[in-house]
Amino acid sequence: DRAARLFQATDADGTTRANQALQALNAGGILTSPQVNVTRAGGNVTVTVAGGVVSLLPGVHLTIRPQVSEGPVEVFKRPGQ
Repeated sequence: DRAARLFQATDADGTTRANQALQALNAGGILTSPQVNVTRAGGNVTVTVAGGVVSLLPGVHLTIRPQVSEGPVEVFKRPGQ
């Protein structure tokens, strides 16, 4: 969520960084249909990553419990504000 929390960052910045991390972690191709969702509300940003894993047993389909990261968006203020 750090990329999405930076001063003047966009949801697209957070999505791009999360997808880059997913590609690096998924070099072996075990994750299927990874999904990244970035939302903002009340000065906070939330990044949720979900997906599935490659089935090793016929008929068994596993999903990854969505992973969520949340934090405040950076705001710069002048002294006295």
